[in-house]
Amino acid sequence: MRKPTHLLHAACLAALFPLGGCNGNGNATGNEKETIVINIADYRDRILRQSDFATRIDTIALHTGPYFMGPIVDFCLTDSMLYATDWDGAAWAFSLPSGNLVRRVRRIGHGHGEYASLRAIDAKDSCVYFLDSQSGQVLVNNARLDFERSFRVEFPALDFAKTDDGFLFCNLMATPQLHRLVHTDDEGRMLDSYLPSGMELDLIYESRTFTQGEDGDTYFAEPYANEVYRWTEQGPQPAFRTDYGKDNLESGLKKGSEAERTGHAFTTSVFVFNDRLVHRFFKEGTTCYSFAPLDGTPALQGRPDTTACIPFGPAGQHADALAYLYHTGDLQRWKPQRDSCEAVLVLFHLKRP
Repeated sequence: MRKPTHLLHAACLAALFPLGGCNGNGNATGNEKETIVINIADYRDRILRQSDFATRIDTIALHTGPYFMGPIVDFCLTDSMLYATDWDGAAWAFSLPSGNLVRRVRRIGHGHGEYASLRAIDAKDSCVYFLDSQSGQVLVNNARLDFERSFRVEFPALDFAKTDDGFLFCNLMATPQLHRLVHTDDEGRMLDSYLPSGMELDLIYESRTFTQGEDGDTYFAEPYANEVYRWTEQGPQPAFRTDYGKDNLESGLKKGSEAERTGHAFTTSVFVFNDRLVHRFFKEGTTCYSFAPLDGTPALQGRPDTTACIPFGPAGQHADALAYLYHTGDLQRWKPQRDSCEAVLVLFHLKRP
């Protein structure tokens, strides 16, 4: 999906939101609360080649026509469409699997249907939703990106997800009164908030906190926390917990910027499939991955091969695949066949246990 690097996002988000103040065998096991525990330990000095976890890699060139596409901010997929936002303030719609441009809009401003700084994007039931982080707006569009309506939220939202009965937001500045996970109705009116947190998110390594699992459910991974929650009619329910053993983050951290200095591991992204959980985590300046089957068999863990033609850095999932939207200028060894291709959608189809 996203940005040139995780640290670029961290710097940009900090500028947008200035803030004041088990065993280690790599298996997945269930505890007494039916929360699946993923043990991550056997990853040091292991290189993951793409053939280790992917059956095939599909590339879909996105034809941008006469338009310039800036570095990718966020994207989402439906069965027939790809929607994306870029750092130039444009929103894009491409048809799949052709990759042909359906529409590009760029409505920067403060008027009706305009926005200041698009960040997150989501799509559900023939509607496309933009999160304007600077103005606090959510803009509702139809499938062709025609503006329909908007509403505001009264807190800084890092990420969001559309649900059947409204929206979920990751609240960037959790307080005792308004917790980290906020549930609103379709008009942005708060219904409830969950997951109290005293941590200041002054540094973010990954701005996507929600994912739609292969089962169709919505999952939330709180920054710098080991728990992954499934959204239900009763609110968030613990679904997975990551255990890094002696590398677990210390309790009591007050700021996200303190996490890296501890030298311990922390999760940056989670992708939920019917038969496995994929973790991206950060440890001492290195991004690592864990592919943990949910049947208790040993997990595949390690650092991705950096010599691959297309680097492995997924930011989303679709069906049985992990997805990333690369700006072609960032790929040195992959070249499109048409000059109008500014980006390429890459789908890593996972091997099944």
